Amino acid sequence: MRDLIENPDASRLACEGLSVHFGQRSALDNVSAGLHSGQITSLLGPNGAGKSTLLKVLAGLLAPSHGRVVFGEQAILKPNPAIVYVPQRTSVDWTFPVSVLDVVLMAARRRRSRLLPFGVPDRRAALDALAEVRMDHLAGVQIGQLSGGQQQRVFLARALLQDGAALLLDEPFAGVDTPTKELLISIFRGLAERGKTVICATHDLAQAADFSDQILLLNRTVVAHGAPIETMTAANLRATFGGQAILPVEQLGAAR
Repeated sequence: MRDLIENPDASRLACEGLSVHFGQRSALDNVSAGLHSGQITSLLGPNGAGKSTLLKVLAGLLAPSHGRVVFGEQAILKPNPAIVYVPQRTSVDWTFPVSVLDVVLMAARRRRSRLLPFGVPDRRAALDALAEVRMDHLAGVQIGQLSGGQQQRVFLARALLQDGAALLLDEPFAGVDTPTKELLISIFRGLAERGKTVICATHDLAQAADFSDQILLLNRTVVAHGAPIETMTAANLRATFGGQAILPVEQLGAAR
């Protein structure tokens, strides 16, 4: 993986020898991976495999115990506005009294002084982002009144307004309906086609095999990383999930 880091044209976002320890517990152990621009990479692994931890380290929100993360030619030591992190929906307090539009505008706040009010261009850009996820008609609704799928769409609209080069999503498909899943995947593909780096953690193996360019099988360390057809073999899935998932990629597609 060293070549991926030393040649920023080969990979927009990369990690080398990444380890994270919480006391005596190891969350990640010697993780190395190059995550390419213009591609969708899905992180797959069981609960506790370190998927969320890896995303937070890549986003600069969590310092590694060992190793490093590089974005282009820059080491990531703290949050970078070019790397947009979208947390799990369940980690948010949805009772907070803000509207859908207010949530999306939080992305614009990071680019301006807290003392300045949002202007017409800011609101127009936020509404455009909401329109892209088909949520502009609910701009004035309190965020807690939305369904899980609608809340996930608002999160994505906020990420779109940030317009980073890399988008890191933690379980974006959890608790959403099929139309929302299809919309999210369509947007992810569009972002990848524009040269963005899209990385998402998911539990849906068959879906990941269908829409991802790359699969990273993770269980505290990298089990396999590559194209779905090469990575999602029965042996690799057993090594990752401990016998919980044994269907290779050819059968995953048939099982949908």
